[in-house]
Amino acid sequence: MKAYNKIKNDYIEKQLAIQKMKNKILEKELQIERLKKRVEKKYPYWTDELIAPVMKILEEKMPHVQFEDKRYIPTGLSSRVSVFPKYNEKTLMICFVPGDLSKGEIRIETGEKNEYYPPNSIGGVNGFGKVSVPLESIEQIVDMLQKQIDEG
Repeated sequence: MKAYNKIKNDYIEKQLAIQKMKNKILEKELQIERLKKRVEKKYPYWTDELIAPVMKILEEKMPHVQFEDKRYIPTGLSSRVSVFPKYNEKTLMICFVPGDLSKGEIRIETGEKNEYYPPNSIGGVNGFGKVSVPLESIEQIVDMLQKQIDEG
């Protein structure tokens, strides 16, 4: 009887050990899910974390220009964010497109077109034939807007 009780107890101990491991796995899985949710909450959205702060500085540098719409919503296949500030009665334009977002790069369109997409192609119709350059400084946008103001 003692031999059988030992076998039985060994079996129960192994079952308990397995259950403890399963509980640890479950605990770690729950911890991973909580961490994933925290990451999702902190995940930087490029328009909120890159464009909005740039626009805030731009507003301070150009108080004579009216920046009314503060919603920076990507549109179209190229995820273009168009901003239309006003100077007196003239509507100006800034177009942002995402660059290498893993490096915090946003690009601005220069107003020029390239020849990559024919006018009636899918790319041409969706605005992919526009030249954009990496945003290097706020002054780059100030100069671009000032040029638009001076032209008209």
